[in-house]
Formats: sequence, structure tokens, C-alpha cells
Amino acid sequence: MLMRRCFAHPPPVRAFTLSAGAAREQPMERIMQCVNEHYRDLDFNVSRAAEYLGMSVPYLSNLFKQQTGIGLLNYISGLRVKYAKQCILERHISVAQAAHEAGFENINTFIRIFKKYEARRPEASTAELEMSSRREG
Repeated sequence: MLMRRCFAHPPPVRAFTLSAGAAREQPMERIMQCVNEHYRDLDFNVSRAAEYLGMSVPYLSNLFKQQTGIGLLNYISGLRVKYAKQCILERHISVAQAAHEAGFENINTFIRIFKKYEARRPEASTAELEMSSRREG
């Protein structure tokens, strides 16, 4: 039974003619796709990403840092803050609800990380957030 499942869908055969740069792009594409699909999950972190991708945490972390110049956890946090800010602006939901929807389990963690990326607390008025988003866009 196990043998039948293993060979029912054989893995695709890959050509060995990839250049070194192309070989590195494919894992990065998979990483970015995984992060973009899961960053809002409450239990998503670097360890979970490594698990989904079948990579070790050190390999994933080092590859991401080498290719992007920033750490994977910082990248995930930045995406979450951006999404939460968008939720607050566009849907006018509470900070706590936006934090939860963006993937933060703890409101205090969200506030600390939001301050790191936005240089202010998320409780800033909607008008302030709207003004800053107009300047950015």
C-alpha cells in the first residue's frame, strides 16, 4: 500500500542544467509563495515555514537573509503590520481585531512591533494613518 502511494505520483524530473542563480531563485520563489500564503496564520513563524517547505530552520533563515538582506521573521512581521494597518484604514476595525487578523496572537506584541515599523502606536487616529498612507502611496 505504501509503495503504491509513493509511486502513484512520482516526483517531477528536474533538468540538471540550471545555473547557480536559477537554482537559488526556485527556493526563493517557494519561500515567498509560502510566506504570502501563510503570514496571517496565528501559528506561522520561521519554524512553521521551514516545516511547510521541507527545509531546516538555519538553511531557510540563511538563504532568505542572503537573498533579501533582511531576516525572515522581520519580513513576516513587516507584512503583518502592513496588513493590519490596511485593515484599520480600509475596514475601520479595532486595533485588536486588525492585529488578530494579521496573525498576531498577543496585542502587546503587535503594539511593540507596530511601533518598530511605524514609529508610533497603532492607536493613532485613522486620520493620521490615512495621511501617512497618502504620503507613502
